[in-house]
Order: sequence, then structure tokens, then C-alpha cells
Amino acid sequence: TVNNQCIFKGISGCSLLEINRPHFCRIYPFWFFENEPQIFQDPNCLVLERNQTIGEVLLGLGTTPERLRQIYSQLCEDWGFYLSKPQRKSRAFF
Repeated sequence: TVNNQCIFKGISGCSLLEINRPHFCRIYPFWFFENEPQIFQDPNCLVLERNQTIGEVLLGLGTTPERLRQIYSQLCEDWGFYLSKPQRKSRAFF
């Protein structure tokens, strides 16, 4: 970032193709609390200048809650966090 602004932020949004964006950027301005998408209130976020509700922001970003959850799951996995508790494996000794 430069002056608290993303260096990839252009006049019409992110200058990176979606496939090249980090997972965090793909779900921004959303984050998940108790498995529900919530919006960060960022005054510098372009999509929030034009959209207010979660539905409007999703539409503005061309995504769905399901897609955001998939990306969030991948982000957590990449960071070494797991959304469910690991299952305990039973050990059999022969």
C-alpha cells in the first residue's frame, strides 16, 4: 500500500485480473463472522461508494455468498487455519 491505498487500485477498481488477486482481495470488503459475510466499512472502497447493502455489494462485485465462502475457506487453509476441527483418527495397533 501507498498512503493506505492499495497500489493496484485504479479509478475503476482493481487493476489486477481476478485470477491474479490474492484471496483476501477477492473477498474484500467482506469478512466472515460466525460463517456469515459482513462488510468492512472502508471509506476508500470503490464498491461501497455505489452500494450499501450486502446484496448490492455482492451484485456490484459479481459474486455470491457461496463463492465468497469458497474463497474464504481457501484463504484460511492457505494461512493454516481450518474452519472445522480436525477429526481425531483412531490408532489401531497390531
